[in-house]
Amino acid sequence: MAADLLKDGTTLQIGIGGLPNSVLDLLKDAGIKNCGFHTEMLTEKMLDLIEAGVVTNSEKKRDRFKTVFTFCLGSRKLYDFAHRNSAFASYPVDYTNNPLVIAQQPRMFSLNSAAMVDLTGQVASEQIPGDRPYQVSGTGGQLDFVMGTMLAQDQQGISVIAIYSERGGVSKIVPLLEKGANVTVPRSMVDCVATEWGIARLRGLTVNERARALIAIAHPDHREALAHSARESGLLPYGLVRDGKPVPGVLAHRA
Repeated sequence: MAADLLKDGTTLQIGIGGLPNSVLDLLKDAGIKNCGFHTEMLTEKMLDLIEAGVVTNSEKKRDRFKTVFTFCLGSRKLYDFAHRNSAFASYPVDYTNNPLVIAQQPRMFSLNSAAMVDLTGQVASEQIPGDRPYQVSGTGGQLDFVMGTMLAQDQQGISVIAIYSERGGVSKIVPLLEKGANVTVPRSMVDCVATEWGIARLRGLTVNERARALIAIAHPDHREALAHSARESGLLPYGLVRDGKPVPGVLAHRA
């Protein structure tokens, strides 16, 4: 919200997880109106926005006045509300997740969560790395919607990968992805990365700028170690001095 990435008439795709759900909660009181849904998954939190009048689907270019989804996951309340409701349209996944369909929606905004992001911008959302990687998720539609926003016909598409900055004292922003961490979204397609410490827009940044932007939104306890690793691996030059100037690509930040 502080980065002003969501506006009236935005078409939303929201993934699963605590961070995406928290954004849906904030939207109810953000004063944004006439939003739309074009998403793979329909959840209870999305129903709240429809009932609150935040989502009307009135500005969409395709499926106007329809909430579009492939499957829904929630309580009996959600299923009963969607059942035979003419304001909903359930399509096969090869339609909802088609990047060329997604690209036609106005001000397309995609929000998905990840397991970790490295300082070059590579996103891993499927596995916890190691000699024996632990599978935590499938690929899902994350890359489809990142591609769709990147190809947006109105050139206003925005995709955000949201992660908690740390878990159990371990930083989820890492110097480089480790062995066993599959790349879900390649760095060439990543737009924004968000943590509870800020938002970094990586598109168009150099390798050096990407590393600095991601370190700025990492947990404060890990920033010095990340900077050291970045210098050791050549992502940051030795002798780089913090001059207090804004870091390129950082849209919102708290110390």
